Amino acid sequence: MNRLSRLYLLALVLAPVAVAQLTSLSVIDYPGAIFTNLAGINDAGDIVGSYTTPDNKMHGLLLRGGQFTTIDFPDAVYTLAIGINRGGDIAGTYRDPSGKQHGYLLSGGRFTTIDFPGAEMSYPTGINAKREMSGMHWNPSGDNKHRGYLFSGGRFTSLEYAAPNLMSCFFDINDQGDMVGHWEDTSRVRHLWLLRQGKSSSIDLPGAQETMVGIGGITSAGDILGPYADPRGKTKAFLLSKGSFTPFDVPGSRQTFAQRMNASGRIVGRFVDAGGVTHGFLTRVTPASRSRLLTVDDDGADCPGALRTIQVAVAQAPAGATIQVCPG
Repeated sequence: MNRLSRLYLLALVLAPVAVAQLTSLSVIDYPGAIFTNLAGINDAGDIVGSYTTPDNKMHGLLLRGGQFTTIDFPDAVYTLAIGINRGGDIAGTYRDPSGKQHGYLLSGGRFTTIDFPGAEMSYPTGINAKREMSGMHWNPSGDNKHRGYLFSGGRFTSLEYAAPNLMSCFFDINDQGDMVGHWEDTSRVRHLWLLRQGKSSSIDLPGAQETMVGIGGITSAGDILGPYADPRGKTKAFLLSKGSFTPFDVPGSRQTFAQRMNASGRIVGRFVDAGGVTHGFLTRVTPASRSRLLTVDDDGADCPGALRTIQVAVAQAPAGATIQVCPG
Protein backbone atom coordinates (compact mmCIF):
# COMPACT_ATOMS: atom_id res chain seq x y z
CA MET A 1 0.00 0.00 0.00
CA ASN A 2 1.50 3.36 -1.02
CA ARG A 3 1.43 6.56 1.06
CA LEU A 4 -1.48 8.00 -0.92
CA SER A 5 -3.57 4.87 -0.34
CA ARG A 6 -2.74 4.99 3.37
CA LEU A 7 -4.01 8.56 3.50
CA TYR A 8 -7.30 7.51 1.87
CA LEU A 9 -7.65 4.64 4.33
CA LEU A 10 -6.89 6.96 7.24
CA ALA A 11 -9.64 9.31 6.10
CA LEU A 12 -12.13 6.45 5.84
CA VAL A 13 -11.25 5.07 9.27
CA LEU A 14 -11.04 8.34 11.17
CA ALA A 15 -13.90 10.27 9.61
CA PRO A 16 -17.30 8.79 10.47
CA VAL A 17 -20.32 10.35 8.80
CA ALA A 18 -23.02 11.96 10.96
CA VAL A 19 -26.46 13.20 9.94
CA ALA A 20 -27.00 16.96 10.12
CA GLN A 21 -29.78 19.41 10.79
CA LEU A 22 -29.75 22.99 9.49
CA THR A 23 -30.70 25.73 11.95
CA SER A 24 -31.43 29.41 11.30
CA LEU A 25 -31.45 28.83 7.54
CA SER A 26 -31.84 32.11 5.62
CA VAL A 27 -32.14 32.45 1.84
CA ILE A 28 -30.32 35.61 0.71
CA ASP A 29 -30.71 37.14 -2.76
CA TYR A 30 -29.32 40.41 -4.04
CA PRO A 31 -32.37 42.55 -4.94
CA GLY A 32 -33.38 42.01 -8.56
CA ALA A 33 -30.61 39.49 -9.24
CA ILE A 34 -31.12 36.27 -11.19
CA PHE A 35 -28.15 34.57 -9.47
CA THR A 36 -26.68 35.11 -6.00
CA ASN A 37 -23.61 33.41 -4.52
CA LEU A 38 -22.30 33.96 -0.98
CA ALA A 39 -18.62 33.00 -0.93
CA GLY A 40 -17.08 34.34 2.29
CA ILE A 41 -17.91 35.39 5.85
CA ASN A 42 -15.74 36.81 8.61
CA ASP A 43 -16.13 36.65 12.37
CA ALA A 44 -17.99 39.99 12.41
CA GLY A 45 -20.64 38.48 10.12
CA ASP A 46 -19.67 40.49 7.03
CA ILE A 47 -20.45 38.48 3.88
CA VAL A 48 -18.98 38.73 0.38
CA GLY A 49 -20.02 37.08 -2.85
CA SER A 50 -21.40 37.90 -6.27
CA TYR A 51 -24.63 38.39 -8.15
CA THR A 52 -25.82 38.44 -11.76
CA THR A 53 -28.30 40.98 -13.13
CA PRO A 54 -30.99 40.17 -15.73
CA ASP A 55 -28.65 41.52 -18.46
CA ASN A 56 -26.11 38.83 -17.41
CA LYS A 57 -23.55 41.17 -15.85
CA MET A 58 -21.71 39.86 -12.77
CA HIS A 59 -20.78 42.04 -9.81
CA GLY A 60 -19.19 41.47 -6.43
CA LEU A 61 -21.20 42.11 -3.29
CA LEU A 62 -20.65 42.94 0.35
CA LEU A 63 -23.45 42.34 2.86
CA ARG A 64 -22.78 44.19 6.12
CA GLY A 65 -25.33 45.05 8.79
CA GLY A 66 -28.17 43.97 6.50
CA GLN A 67 -27.11 46.38 3.75
CA PHE A 68 -25.77 45.37 0.32
CA THR A 69 -22.87 47.16 -1.38
CA THR A 70 -21.85 46.41 -4.98
CA ILE A 71 -18.15 45.77 -5.64
CA ASP A 72 -16.86 46.52 -9.14
CA PHE A 73 -13.18 46.74 -10.08
CA PRO A 74 -12.79 49.91 -12.23
CA ASP A 75 -13.51 49.28 -15.94
CA ALA A 76 -13.82 45.49 -15.39
CA VAL A 77 -16.12 43.31 -17.48
CA TYR A 78 -17.10 41.47 -14.30
CA THR A 79 -16.03 41.31 -10.65
CA LEU A 80 -16.35 38.56 -8.05
CA ALA A 81 -15.70 38.91 -4.30
CA ILE A 82 -14.56 35.61 -2.80
CA GLY A 83 -12.82 36.01 0.57
CA ILE A 84 -12.95 38.46 3.49
CA ASN A 85 -10.76 38.56 6.59
CA ARG A 86 -11.59 39.78 10.08
CA GLY A 87 -10.27 43.25 9.25
CA GLY A 88 -12.68 43.58 6.31
CA ASP A 89 -10.06 43.19 3.55
CA ILE A 90 -11.61 41.52 0.49
CA ALA A 91 -9.97 39.25 -2.09
CA GLY A 92 -11.47 38.37 -5.44
CA THR A 93 -11.12 38.34 -9.20
CA TYR A 94 -12.07 40.47 -12.19
CA ARG A 95 -11.87 40.25 -15.97
CA ASP A 96 -10.47 43.17 -17.95
CA PRO A 97 -11.83 44.35 -21.34
CA SER A 98 -9.21 42.23 -23.19
CA GLY A 99 -10.61 39.08 -21.54
CA LYS A 100 -7.72 38.44 -19.11
CA GLN A 101 -8.58 37.39 -15.57
CA HIS A 102 -6.82 39.01 -12.61
CA GLY A 103 -6.90 38.91 -8.84
CA TYR A 104 -7.42 41.87 -6.57
CA LEU A 105 -7.26 43.06 -2.98
CA LEU A 106 -9.79 45.63 -1.78
CA SER A 107 -8.57 47.28 1.42
CA GLY A 108 -9.55 50.63 2.86
CA GLY A 109 -11.66 51.37 -0.20
CA ARG A 110 -8.69 50.95 -2.57
CA PHE A 111 -8.20 48.20 -5.19
CA THR A 112 -4.82 46.56 -5.83
CA THR A 113 -4.33 44.05 -8.66
CA ILE A 114 -2.78 40.77 -7.46
CA ASP A 115 -1.36 38.70 -10.35
CA PHE A 116 0.95 35.69 -10.27
CA PRO A 117 3.98 36.63 -12.43
CA GLY A 118 3.69 35.39 -16.01
CA ALA A 119 0.34 33.69 -15.52
CA GLU A 120 -2.42 34.03 -18.09
CA MET A 121 -4.98 33.68 -15.31
CA SER A 122 -4.55 34.02 -11.56
CA TYR A 123 -6.67 35.08 -8.64
CA PRO A 124 -6.86 34.76 -4.85
CA THR A 125 -9.71 32.86 -3.25
CA GLY A 126 -8.87 33.23 0.44
CA ILE A 127 -7.33 35.87 2.72
CA ASN A 128 -6.37 35.71 6.39
CA ALA A 129 -5.78 38.34 9.08
CA LYS A 130 -2.15 38.80 7.96
CA ARG A 131 -3.34 39.52 4.40
CA GLU A 132 -1.77 36.27 3.24
CA MET A 133 -3.72 34.91 0.30
CA SER A 134 -4.36 31.48 -1.13
CA GLY A 135 -5.27 31.15 -4.78
CA MET A 136 -4.63 29.55 -8.14
CA HIS A 137 -2.79 30.36 -11.35
CA TRP A 138 -2.67 28.98 -14.88
CA ASN A 139 -0.30 29.45 -17.81
CA PRO A 140 -1.50 27.81 -21.05
CA SER A 141 1.91 28.32 -22.70
CA GLY A 142 3.42 25.93 -20.12
CA ASP A 143 1.96 22.53 -19.31
CA ASN A 144 -1.61 23.92 -19.24
CA LYS A 145 -2.05 22.95 -15.59
CA HIS A 146 -3.73 24.87 -12.77
CA ARG A 147 -1.62 25.21 -9.63
CA GLY A 148 -2.21 26.66 -6.21
CA TYR A 149 -0.28 29.54 -4.74
CA LEU A 150 0.50 31.30 -1.48
CA PHE A 151 0.91 35.08 -1.55
CA SER A 152 2.72 36.23 1.60
CA GLY A 153 4.95 39.20 2.32
CA GLY A 154 4.54 40.43 -1.25
CA ARG A 155 5.91 37.18 -2.70
CA PHE A 156 4.21 34.32 -4.56
CA THR A 157 4.95 30.64 -3.97
CA SER A 158 3.56 28.15 -6.49
CA LEU A 159 2.30 24.92 -4.91
CA GLU A 160 1.27 21.59 -6.45
CA TYR A 161 0.06 18.31 -4.98
CA ALA A 162 2.90 15.77 -4.97
CA ALA A 163 1.05 12.83 -6.58
CA PRO A 164 0.48 12.71 -10.37
CA ASN A 165 -2.28 15.23 -10.96
CA LEU A 166 -4.13 17.18 -13.62
CA MET A 167 -4.85 20.19 -11.37
CA SER A 168 -4.01 21.57 -7.93
CA CYS A 169 -5.88 24.55 -6.44
CA PHE A 170 -6.07 26.32 -3.08
CA PHE A 171 -9.31 27.94 -1.93
CA ASP A 172 -8.77 29.26 1.58
CA ILE A 173 -6.15 30.08 4.20
CA ASN A 174 -6.77 30.51 7.93
CA ASP A 175 -4.96 32.74 10.40
CA GLN A 176 -2.50 29.93 11.24
CA GLY A 177 -1.49 29.64 7.58
CA ASP A 178 -3.23 26.30 6.96
CA MET A 179 -4.56 26.07 3.40
CA VAL A 180 -7.29 23.93 1.88
CA GLY A 181 -8.26 23.22 -1.72
CA HIS A 182 -8.51 20.28 -4.06
CA TRP A 183 -6.39 18.26 -6.43
CA GLU A 184 -7.52 16.23 -9.44
CA ASP A 185 -6.00 12.82 -10.07
CA THR A 186 -5.27 11.34 -13.50
CA SER A 187 -8.75 9.77 -13.55
CA ARG A 188 -10.21 13.29 -13.19
CA VAL A 189 -11.49 12.65 -9.67
CA ARG A 190 -11.13 15.53 -7.22
CA HIS A 191 -10.00 15.18 -3.62
CA LEU A 192 -9.76 17.57 -0.69
CA TRP A 193 -6.19 18.87 -0.27
CA LEU A 194 -5.01 20.17 3.11
CA LEU A 195 -1.61 21.80 3.61
CA ARG A 196 -0.80 22.20 7.29
CA GLN A 197 2.64 23.00 8.69
CA GLY A 198 4.18 22.12 5.34
CA LYS A 199 2.56 18.66 5.22
CA SER A 200 0.03 17.70 2.53
CA SER A 201 -2.94 15.43 3.19
CA SER A 202 -5.50 14.08 0.74
CA ILE A 203 -8.92 13.50 2.28
CA ASP A 204 -12.11 11.93 0.90
CA LEU A 205 -15.63 11.92 2.30
CA PRO A 206 -16.56 8.24 2.73
CA GLY A 207 -18.74 7.06 -0.18
CA ALA A 208 -18.42 10.29 -2.18
CA GLN A 209 -17.75 10.29 -5.90
CA GLU A 210 -15.57 13.36 -5.37
CA THR A 211 -14.69 15.58 -2.41
CA MET A 212 -14.26 19.37 -2.59
CA VAL A 213 -15.77 19.84 -6.06
CA GLY A 214 -15.74 23.63 -5.72
CA ILE A 215 -14.55 26.40 -3.42
CA GLY A 216 -14.46 25.47 0.27
CA GLY A 217 -12.98 26.93 3.43
CA ILE A 218 -10.98 26.30 6.61
CA THR A 219 -11.53 28.06 9.94
CA SER A 220 -8.87 29.05 12.44
CA ALA A 221 -10.08 26.14 14.59
CA GLY A 222 -9.23 23.77 11.72
CA ASP A 223 -12.79 22.95 10.67
CA ILE A 224 -13.13 22.36 6.92
CA LEU A 225 -16.21 22.60 4.74
CA GLY A 226 -17.11 22.59 1.08
CA PRO A 227 -19.10 20.81 -1.64
CA TYR A 228 -18.86 17.12 -2.57
CA ALA A 229 -20.50 14.78 -5.09
CA ASP A 230 -22.59 12.03 -3.49
CA PRO A 231 -22.77 8.47 -4.92
CA ARG A 232 -25.46 9.59 -7.39
CA GLY A 233 -23.45 12.62 -8.50
CA LYS A 234 -25.55 15.23 -6.67
CA THR A 235 -23.57 18.13 -5.22
CA LYS A 236 -24.07 18.47 -1.48
CA ALA A 237 -22.12 20.10 1.34
CA PHE A 238 -19.96 18.70 4.13
CA LEU A 239 -18.41 19.87 7.39
CA LEU A 240 -15.29 18.12 8.71
CA SER A 241 -14.90 18.92 12.40
CA LYS A 242 -13.10 17.07 15.17
CA GLY A 243 -12.51 14.06 12.96
CA SER A 244 -16.13 13.61 11.82
CA PHE A 245 -17.75 14.40 8.46
CA THR A 246 -21.25 15.88 8.57
CA PRO A 247 -23.00 16.02 5.16
CA PHE A 248 -25.87 18.45 4.63
CA ASP A 249 -27.86 20.25 1.96
CA VAL A 250 -30.60 22.83 1.69
CA PRO A 251 -33.94 20.97 1.78
CA GLY A 252 -35.47 20.55 -1.69
CA SER A 253 -32.37 21.83 -3.49
CA ARG A 254 -30.87 20.34 -6.65
CA GLN A 255 -27.35 21.29 -5.52
CA THR A 256 -25.82 22.81 -2.38
CA PHE A 257 -22.40 24.47 -2.24
CA ALA A 258 -21.13 25.38 1.25
CA GLN A 259 -18.14 27.70 0.99
CA ARG A 260 -17.09 29.39 4.24
CA MET A 261 -17.74 29.24 7.99
CA ASN A 262 -16.78 31.78 10.65
CA ALA A 263 -15.74 31.25 14.28
CA SER A 264 -19.35 31.29 15.52
CA GLY A 265 -20.37 28.48 13.13
CA ARG A 266 -22.30 30.60 10.61
CA ILE A 267 -21.99 29.07 7.13
CA VAL A 268 -22.50 30.74 3.76
CA GLY A 269 -22.84 29.30 0.27
CA ARG A 270 -25.28 28.90 -2.58
CA PHE A 271 -27.94 26.40 -3.66
CA VAL A 272 -29.90 25.65 -6.80
CA ASP A 273 -33.64 25.38 -6.23
CA ALA A 274 -36.10 23.02 -7.92
CA GLY A 275 -36.65 25.57 -10.68
CA GLY A 276 -32.95 25.92 -11.45
CA VAL A 277 -32.44 29.34 -9.82
CA THR A 278 -29.32 29.91 -7.70
CA HIS A 279 -29.68 31.62 -4.30
CA GLY A 280 -27.30 32.48 -1.49
CA PHE A 281 -27.81 31.00 1.96
CA LEU A 282 -26.72 31.54 5.55
CA THR A 283 -27.11 28.77 8.11
CA ARG A 284 -25.64 26.74 10.94
CA VAL A 285 -25.14 22.97 10.98
CA THR A 286 -25.94 20.78 13.97
CA PRO A 287 -25.10 17.04 13.83
CA ALA A 288 -28.08 14.91 14.85
CA SER A 289 -26.03 13.10 17.47
CA ARG A 290 -22.60 13.31 19.06
CA SER A 291 -19.89 11.31 17.36
CA ARG A 292 -19.03 7.99 18.99
CA LEU A 293 -15.51 8.05 17.47
CA LEU A 294 -13.19 10.86 18.50
CA THR A 295 -9.67 11.34 17.16
CA VAL A 296 -6.68 12.95 18.86
CA ASP A 297 -3.66 14.54 17.17
CA ASP A 298 -1.37 16.95 19.02
CA ASP A 299 -0.73 19.19 16.01
CA GLY A 300 -3.54 18.24 13.60
CA ALA A 301 -1.02 17.39 10.87
CA ASP A 302 -1.77 13.66 10.57
CA CYS A 303 -5.51 13.74 11.29
CA PRO A 304 -7.13 17.00 10.10
CA GLY A 305 -9.88 18.30 12.36
CA ALA A 306 -8.85 16.09 15.29
CA LEU A 307 -8.91 17.12 18.94
CA ARG A 308 -5.51 18.16 20.31
CA THR A 309 -5.39 16.30 23.66
CA ILE A 310 -6.72 13.05 25.09
CA GLN A 311 -8.12 14.98 28.07
CA VAL A 312 -10.34 17.06 25.78
CA ALA A 313 -11.52 13.91 23.99
CA VAL A 314 -12.43 12.24 27.29
CA ALA A 315 -14.40 15.30 28.35
CA GLN A 316 -16.41 15.34 25.09
CA ALA A 317 -16.91 11.60 24.61
CA PRO A 318 -20.44 10.20 25.11
CA ALA A 319 -20.93 6.83 26.81
CA GLY A 320 -19.51 3.96 24.76
CA ALA A 321 -17.40 6.20 22.51
CA THR A 322 -14.01 5.21 21.08
CA ILE A 323 -11.00 7.54 21.28
CA GLN A 324 -8.35 6.92 18.63
CA VAL A 325 -4.87 8.50 18.82
CA CYS A 326 -3.39 9.36 15.42
CA PRO A 327 0.12 8.21 14.35
CA GLY A 328 3.03 10.21 15.74
